[in-house]
Amino acid sequence: MFDKYFADFNKTLNPLNEVMEINKKAFEKLSSTQSAYFTEYFNTLSKQSKALLESKDIKSTVELQLQFAKDAEARLANTLEQNLSTLTEAREAYMSLVEKQLEEVGEFSNAFDLSKFGAPVVNKPKAEAKPKAPAAKAE
Repeated sequence: MFDKYFADFNKTLNPLNEVMEINKKAFEKLSSTQSAYFTEYFNTLSKQSKALLESKDIKSTVELQLQFAKDAEARLANTLEQNLSTLTEAREAYMSLVEKQLEEVGEFSNAFDLSKFGAPVVNKPKAEAKPKAPAAKAE
């Protein structure tokens, strides 16, 4: 009896476990991306500082700073693209999980007539309400 109860309980918690796994993977990817970015940034900043100290005139110093700024911008843009990609993957995994759960709820609701209890019917698409045009004011 307890085995069946725990099996049902684990089945019920399965979607939550899947969400936790999606979160874990996304967090790991985001963390590694950010860590790599900051490590590279500080290494580049150190090299930039050394190059600026060795610079003899203002023109070369300005050129070094401009190049550093362009490189930093490119690295940041690349990191942001990777983060956005990771978040998009996580969102798609969430949506897939929600769709799967809605299908299971739909299968359950079709097996039993839940309408007499006031439960909404999941499989029937709702008609989209068209927004009403605002009434024109007579002036």
